[in-house]
Amino acid sequence: MLAHTCATLPTLHPELPSAVTHAVLVRGNARRRAGGLDVDSYAGWNAALVDLSLRMAGLGWRNVLCETAFVSRAGEAISRDGDLEALAARWPGWVPRLADFLMHDPLHGLRRPVRPARAGASRLNVAIAAIVVTYQSGSTIDACLSRLRQAQDVAEIRVIDNGSLDGTLDIVQRHASHDARVRFVGNPDNPGFAAANNQGVADSASPWLAFINPDLMVEAETLAELRRRAEALGDCLLGVEQLDEHGQADAAVRRRDPDFLLMLRSPGRGSKLAAPRDPHQALQRVPALSGALLMMPRVLFDRIGGWDAGYRLLAEDIDQ
Repeated sequence: MLAHTCATLPTLHPELPSAVTHAVLVRGNARRRAGGLDVDSYAGWNAALVDLSLRMAGLGWRNVLCETAFVSRAGEAISRDGDLEALAARWPGWVPRLADFLMHDPLHGLRRPVRPARAGASRLNVAIAAIVVTYQSGSTIDACLSRLRQAQDVAEIRVIDNGSLDGTLDIVQRHASHDARVRFVGNPDNPGFAAANNQGVADSASPWLAFINPDLMVEAETLAELRRRAEALGDCLLGVEQLDEHGQADAAVRRRDPDFLLMLRSPGRGSKLAAPRDPHQALQRVPALSGALLMMPRVLFDRIGGWDAGYRLLAEDIDQ
């Protein structure tokens, strides 16, 4: 049983912190939700582990547990014997290597190697990763994901949930079971909007990033058109005109940098912080954009260091 696995690991590897037990359970449950794997059995846990390792190896991740032959041998022993003690005796290095893997969160810090462009790879250069951060988003996430799955050039959809209790993950799981592009991470707590966006980026590989709120319904061509415009402009962040259900434009999509003296002089006049729309410009340069929908190249994201996780909610998009 998975619970026995969790209890046994610290015994075999005394340096293993108790947090690893939590990591095993969180990742096992995430794999079960995403792929229907029976992680409550050794065979299921092994299948989840091998599947994750092979997928990471195929994507170019550098990690000791990505060695296919090693993982397969270890997995065979677990599936056959169901005995971690016997496995540890046969391959003494396996348990500390598993501990190292579990203690090193693959959503942070691990980076894929930069590979030279190959012939025929030009199509990959237009691929977009859609990053969606959810929290109690059950009323809108179904429509949001349905639209994203129909959007042009979207190669990856990453949903990072910050502890929803309203059935959001059940809806995401349904989409993931029908579309391999959809993957999700269920955070046990709420680390904030910025930190969750960084998680989504780290779990994706596409050269273009689109950050999308879970209540946003994109048109099929919107993201591809944004990417085309961004390609012509070079390093930039692009946003879009956003309309509510009544067709009214949201003035907050164009923003000024915060003027705290103005805010102190005129409390309650937050709308004055919005930058006015210029009807003569199809593409308007503004000091800041709304984080409800942002498009940017991954190379720029890496250069600026991603989202500042010090902003848990609000103003993190202005900081970008």
